[in-house]
Amino acid sequence: MAGQLRVRNWDRWQTYRTDRKPPPWIKLYKRLLLNPDFIVLPDAEKWHLVGIWMIASDRNGIIPDDPNVVQRLINSDEPPPLEKFLSLQFLEKTGKRRRRRDASKPRARTRSPEAEAEAEAEAEAEAEADPPYGPPADADGPDTSADGFDPVAFEFPVVGSEGQRWGLVESKLEEYRATYPGIDVEQQLRNARQWCVDNPRRRKTAGGMLRFLAAWLAREQNRAGANGPARRANGLSERNRAAVDEAMRRSAARSIPGDYE
Repeated sequence: MAGQLRVRNWDRWQTYRTDRKPPPWIKLYKRLLLNPDFIVLPDAEKWHLVGIWMIASDRNGIIPDDPNVVQRLINSDEPPPLEKFLSLQFLEKTGKRRRRRDASKPRARTRSPEAEAEAEAEAEAEAEADPPYGPPADADGPDTSADGFDPVAFEFPVVGSEGQRWGLVESKLEEYRATYPGIDVEQQLRNARQWCVDNPRRRKTAGGMLRFLAAWLAREQNRAGANGPARRANGLSERNRAAVDEAMRRSAARSIPGDYE
């Protein structure tokens, strides 16, 4: 019997109540049109993906690991390239095989409608804040190319179900440069990336990386001082230089008779 595949990040971008019948609709995010892996697909394969998402809605993101079966289910003229979609991380292996449910055993209890509604609202809010396809949402960030695609500036190793790599986009890097002018932001990001490489057990999830980097950069900014090293001269900040000048003036005033201005 054929195995199963799962649509990656299904629970994040498709939210349905399990106490109801399979939904008659699916969600398609406009940011999908900015996903470089989706953009370069032939039109026929784009439809294959949309058809796969449609049939996956009947089984909570699960489809058969059989291109011929999927072809019939989505009414396609040719089998979809499931292995290609796996390599592009549109799909992922489940490690499970389909089993028929024993009709003599009762179905597992589902959550109450109120709990389902609350879970659905939370999942929708998370999905809207960080759509699954294309670069992370950043409404205030600038467009960094003609087509609006935000390229990745730094990659970090991460843990979790969302993949082993996480990308910091160029618009966020520009934001960090403006927020932390007193430090070399790029060097600090390289330091943070090396820390993640050297400490695999303490790596963050993709969802926790922005908080991790913000804390790292803020700490280094504070260590550099409010004015930052770029504004220092001879190792002294402007405030400390003023204090030294005042001490030297008072010392000179004591050593010279009469008034000293």
